[in-house]
Amino acid sequence: MVERSGKFNSQWSGAVALSTFIVERFVEKPDAATAQRYLVEGGYYWNAGMFVLKASIWLAALERFRPDIAKATHVAWEKRSTVPGQWQPRGHPQSARGSGA
Repeated sequence: MVERSGKFNSQWSGAVALSTFIVERFVEKPDAATAQRYLVEGGYYWNAGMFVLKASIWLAALERFRPDIAKATHVAWEKRSTVPGQWQPRGHPQSARGSGA
């Protein structure tokens, strides 16, 4: 959760400056009551936690530091649907691939 200060970031100009704020503080995983209060009060922004890097770099890091997650990732990849527009894994009752055939 990011709380903005209400002050625009003066290092930018034009349209970017109008949408760029100085971060007042960051709260990692607020409890449910605090998150609800943030929603009611407004003025807070959720950090999407997005990372931009090549998949190969991320997978290599998982292999090195979290082999359990790397293994689960590989298993999930093998079970994925390859039918365009479908998100169900192979074997899912509503998957066009049915039992994986």
